[in-house]
Amino acid sequence: MTAFPLTGTFSNLGLKFGAFRAALTSFLAATKELLGAADEEVQIIGGGLITPSVASVAVDTEAAAPSDDLANIASTNMPAGRFITLRAADPARSVTVKHAAGGSGQVFLAGEADVVLREASEIVVLQQRGGDWFEALRSPALLDLTTIAGLTALTTPAVSDLLPLRDVSAGGNRSISLANLWRVVAGFTELTDPDANADFVPVYDDSVSAIRKTTVGRLRGFTELPAVATAAGTSITLANDLAGLATASEIQIRLNAVSTNTTGHLPLVQIGPAAGVATSNYVVSGAGIAGSSVAENETTSGFPLWREGLPLVDTVSSTGIITLTRFIQGSNLWYGRGLVVDNVAAIQGFTFGFVTLSGDPGDIVLTTAGGTAAFDGGEAVVAYR
Repeated sequence: MTAFPLTGTFSNLGLKFGAFRAALTSFLAATKELLGAADEEVQIIGGGLITPSVASVAVDTEAAAPSDDLANIASTNMPAGRFITLRAADPARSVTVKHAAGGSGQVFLAGEADVVLREASEIVVLQQRGGDWFEALRSPALLDLTTIAGLTALTTPAVSDLLPLRDVSAGGNRSISLANLWRVVAGFTELTDPDANADFVPVYDDSVSAIRKTTVGRLRGFTELPAVATAAGTSITLANDLAGLATASEIQIRLNAVSTNTTGHLPLVQIGPAAGVATSNYVVSGAGIAGSSVAENETTSGFPLWREGLPLVDTVSSTGIITLTRFIQGSNLWYGRGLVVDNVAAIQGFTFGFVTLSGDPGDIVLTTAGGTAAFDGGEAVVAYR
């Protein structure tokens, strides 16, 4: 640490040459310790400490570690009031300047939070006071935009509007347009089986003017299972021990040209917990309509595909949807409603009813009354949310 000569030293007419030279040397040395007066020096952290001798300091990690903490800065060469700048010496090695770590030469940072230095553009300016260091300034690259209040809301953003981001591959801060933001999202790893009750996404809650989180399940998007062929067998398993059904509030069974090979056996949907579907205790009624002809029906075996008073016949296929809705989360009371149309005479079938299960649903089966008629065509899809 070099002190400037006392005021009046150079105006002393009686100053001898040797004393003048010593004072001038001290003046030059002290000047070189000021910001911008000397080349930047590299200081390697040792036990959380550096001892700078000039004002511009590039800080490197101990033993070239990927990251390191800077807790204290010795003021040996820096008198009170002196400013220094800190940046990371290598963008591949991050330096965390610790806030109020304790001990002589500790650093007090704005916001009372640590700051991480990586890029050359990320600089912190500190002033030495009483042996400790206090933040005076930091570069825009280190500003936390979330702390900026009072900004005017952009209610109708344009696709050309830019968002700030950090380019880890090339280093430095860059921008991206809203039009190109989808390319970033497209590169994410796909979550093929999200947990509807545990996985969260951010949303803006206009009622309280704040950003909050909501579960994936509350976004109300359907999760669709692959289509299952209904071309063989007397019972078609559409879902087997499916965990997502346990927390679902709505389930759809979508039918496309489903048919059986025998007249007189009513196709129906049965649902139940993973231990097995319920085969009884349904309270279901419905009707088949063909022109002015209406036939009412009732069953306790499942949610059926009605056809004007008759079961589906071997020359007819039905297309439509049966929707199951949970009474309330936590309840196992399910309401069912359905509408199907056959491919021959445009006969419409309506279904409505309910069933109380012994546990959360996990299995769904498409079968026939009596379980003897075989399916011989079509496909079905289960979707839930």
